[in-house]
Amino acid sequence: MKKKLLIGLIAGSAVFAAVFGAAATLGGSTGIQDQSLGANNASVTACDDNGVKTSYTTAWDDTDKRFEVTSVTVSDIAATCALKNIAVQLMSGTAADTVVTGATGSSTLGAAEGWTGTHTLTLGTAASAKDVTGVHVVING
Repeated sequence: MKKKLLIGLIAGSAVFAAVFGAAATLGGSTGIQDQSLGANNASVTACDDNGVKTSYTTAWDDTDKRFEVTSVTVSDIAATCALKNIAVQLMSGTAADTVVTGATGSSTLGAAEGWTGTHTLTLGTAASAKDVTGVHVVING
């Protein structure tokens, strides 16, 4: 019995040491500083540091007999985001943590000349308006 216990303790210690050692090599830091996010050597800086606003376009779908979200308009986008890619995903659920299947859209923002700060994205698949509880917006280079 003592031999099995000793072998179990040694095996458990080895697993703990391996996991702890692997975690120690990840590096990084706690918290976000200067509106950037990174993992050791790659930094991603925000082009819009005060956030954006979103609104939905809805339309009645006579086939499904429901209102559906057909597009998302993102506004208050900083001019420093010009020519970057933008994507939206409609979310559902009580914690807005489930992607509505197909309810995504993406495109490239226009040039800074004549910048309006507003961009409308048509969704790949319209989503039932009653199921939408949030939206995720990503702007990247």
